[in-house]
Amino acid sequence: MLASGADGEFAATIFPGWGSGTPNPVFVTEAGSDPRTPPPLDAADRQAILWAKTDDPARTDKVWVEIREPGLILEQEGENRQTVKPDSLLLIWNGDESRYEAEYPGFSKSGKYTLFFYAKDRNSGIVSPFLRKDFYKAVGLGDISGNGGTDLGDALLGLKISCGEDAGDANVFPNADVNSDGKIGLEEVIFILQEMAGDAG
Repeated sequence: MLASGADGEFAATIFPGWGSGTPNPVFVTEAGSDPRTPPPLDAADRQAILWAKTDDPARTDKVWVEIREPGLILEQEGENRQTVKPDSLLLIWNGDESRYEAEYPGFSKSGKYTLFFYAKDRNSGIVSPFLRKDFYKAVGLGDISGNGGTDLGDALLGLKISCGEDAGDANVFPNADVNSDGKIGLEEVIFILQEMAGDAG
C-alpha cells in the first residue's frame, strides 16, 4: 500500500540503483570450470581451471574467485561475529579464450565446493556483486569422511558406524561403499586398512 500525500507519491517513483553520479561497475557475466561439474571431478583428481568473463574487459582491473571447501567451519570473531576464510585465486586474462582464468590445484576434499567470482572496476575501484557457482568432487572408495583419501580416521569412523555408535558431527559419505551393498560397514574398514598397509609397504 502506498503512503498518502505528496511524499508518498514521490517515494513511489524512486527505485534502487547506482545513481546518476556513480558509474555502473564492471560485472561478472559468466563463470565456470574446466572440467565443468556435474558430473563431479574424479576422486583421484585435485585440479581444475576456474574462469570468468566480465561485461567490459577494458574497464576490468582484476578478477578473482573465492573457493569455499566442503564443510568449511565458521571461525568465531568476538562475541557475536563469525567469518569464513575461503581460498582466493586471482584469474589472469586469456586472450585466446576471451576470459580470465587460472588453474586451482586444491580440490582435495570430496563434496560440493562453492565458488564466488568477483571483478573490480579499473576506473571507480568498485567491486562487483559476486557470481556464485558450485563445483563437485566425487568420493573415492573407502573415503568415508570425504577428506580426499583413506586414513585411520576413515577406519575409525567405519568401525563406529558398524558398531552402531554415534558418529557425532562427522560427515559420512555413503558413496565410499566398496562392495556396492549400499552401506558403510566392516568391508569398508578392511579395505581402508589394506590400502593403508599397501601405502606403508
